[in-house]
Amino acid sequence: MIKSNKGLTLVELIVSLAILGIIIAPLSSFFVNTVKVNKDSENQMIANQLAQKYMEQLKFSDSIELTDEGEQEVKDNNYPNFKITKKVQEYGTNKKLVKITVKVEKKNSKSKVELVGLRKID
Repeated sequence: MIKSNKGLTLVELIVSLAILGIIIAPLSSFFVNTVKVNKDSENQMIANQLAQKYMEQLKFSDSIELTDEGEQEVKDNNYPNFKITKKVQEYGTNKKLVKITVKVEKKNSKSKVELVGLRKID
């Protein structure tokens, strides 16, 4: 006589769930790491764009003021989680150049950008 099994035993079900768990565990950590890397890349891109924006504003503005007392913080209401600082100081001995430094960093993150440029003044 042939005996017909129309279902899974409890042992078969537990073994198949264990195999599925072994396969899914590394994949889930891969996805979690991918999300973290994407967020870090996004923060770095925003920091780069903000640094470039403020550098261009300083390099091409009609007038520029020296920041005698170190760095000056800039507020950007669109990006409150980023700390933006600028520093404008004389460069060289002829006093016709200024050195512009713009730093942008995401608060509580490792995303940080520093741009340095020179500008001729009249």
